[in-house]
Amino acid sequence: MSPIEGDEAHSCIYILYNENTVAEDVSPRLKCISPNLVNRAMRIIGLSPIVAALVLILISVALNVMVYVVLLPSLNIHVGYSIPTRAIEKIKIDSVKLQIDSSFVIVVRNVGEVACELDTIYLIDSVTDSMIARLESFIINGQELDKYTINIRSVIEVTENFGITLTKKKVYKVKVLTTNGIEGSYKVVVKND
Repeated sequence: MSPIEGDEAHSCIYILYNENTVAEDVSPRLKCISPNLVNRAMRIIGLSPIVAALVLILISVALNVMVYVVLLPSLNIHVGYSIPTRAIEKIKIDSVKLQIDSSFVIVVRNVGEVACELDTIYLIDSVTDSMIARLESFIINGQELDKYTINIRSVIEVTENFGITLTKKKVYKVKVLTTNGIEGSYKVVVKND
């Protein structure tokens, strides 16, 4: 009768082992271990499959959150996608006519998502990028104003005089600012007509 047959087969778990490390005797032997002892040992040192699965899920969720928090800001910069938190204010100068006596006509368009308030107009030397003149009041529809609100998708014509004499055929930059610091700029050559 082999050691696995009979009543012992139901009350033992056989494992192969080699207790002799001498090179002459390398034949494996069977050793009987009680199943109750094996079950108790597994319960003490092991995790249940459900707990192990929950731990793995928790680790993967934590890693996903970390990757999302770390990579999302850099993806926004590289892809150019951003989540707007408020409406965007934006203006565009469609045209500028600048005379040698520094009188001007500026056509300003509101291309943003909200109404914006014009505040200041600058005349800048386009070569040195230095400010030549600054106006805090201007004329719109025949009225001299300090500030003027441009509604969404509206176009206005601003006129005034910087009060200086300009160089003929020189390139200047005209910059218009809103009260929130949004700007529109336009390069123009001085005309003598």
